[in-house]
Amino acid sequence: MDLERALMIAGRLAPLLVPVVLGAVAGRARLFKAPEEALGGLNRFALYFAFPALVVVSLARTPGEVGATWRFFAVNVGLLAVAVASMGALARRLRAEEAPGAHQLVVLFGNVAYLGLPFAERVLPPDAFAIAVLGVAVHVTCSLVGGPVLLLRGASRPPAEVVGRVARQPLVWAPLVGLAVRELPAGPTEVVLELLSPVGQAAAPVALFVLGLYIYLHRGALRPSGVRDVMGWAPKLLVMPALALGLGLLAGLSEVELKATVTLAAMPTAITTFAFALDFGVGRDVTVRAIVWSSTLSLVTLTLLAGWLI
Repeated sequence: MDLERALMIAGRLAPLLVPVVLGAVAGRARLFKAPEEALGGLNRFALYFAFPALVVVSLARTPGEVGATWRFFAVNVGLLAVAVASMGALARRLRAEEAPGAHQLVVLFGNVAYLGLPFAERVLPPDAFAIAVLGVAVHVTCSLVGGPVLLLRGASRPPAEVVGRVARQPLVWAPLVGLAVRELPAGPTEVVLELLSPVGQAAAPVALFVLGLYIYLHRGALRPSGVRDVMGWAPKLLVMPALALGLGLLAGLSEVELKATVTLAAMPTAITTFAFALDFGVGRDVTVRAIVWSSTLSLVTLTLLAGWLI
């Protein structure tokens, strides 16, 4: 890679790194009296307002048709199914201390919204980014449905609990709203976009700030712990992107579909997995270590990925 190309990649990614660093600085400087509560509040703002607004605006403003085929959706769902099944088998074979469901959760639920959307927006062309937005909806839906099921396997929780969680998540139905706004006349469309754009623009900096603060607060999880650390990051950052590339080529995805699929597959474990583990009382240690290790090392792996995408 020549110097000019390296500088171009660095210029694309630097704006993503700055909020992460500021989040860590805020944690170090103790700017929040209750940092975990601050994390929760910022997390809810990004998850329930900012990212849904970003999805709606992104889809509504994408020129032409959003060129995703049924193969794109099939590959992304199949990728998650293969990853979950393989991780469960590996966890059982290694006799992991925590329930296999916790290890499966950290590969199922990637940080496709908080990090994936800002990253895709910086490195993908508009048509590929629009497809990535639809992919985020697929990943989030599968994760919100499958996550509780994996953690609560064998527990007596009613199915309505899982359905309710999914129905209350705006990221699941935001793509439908975005596609509906595209069909409105120009006047109403511009009004909607003018109202939602400022909220959507806050999504990336807020989410990346949260990521930096989270890594700082849980930095103790970076202490080496043998094979558990490798299980927390290698399947998510190395195996899944390679598997996504292979499945995408095998299925005959278009170039933009393939780039969107690999981009989402390469994201580190989502912070939301810790909320699941804490809520259900299963796999807290596994999820914290996976989040911190994969998020930290993704600074390297995503930089390398950007070199392929740009």
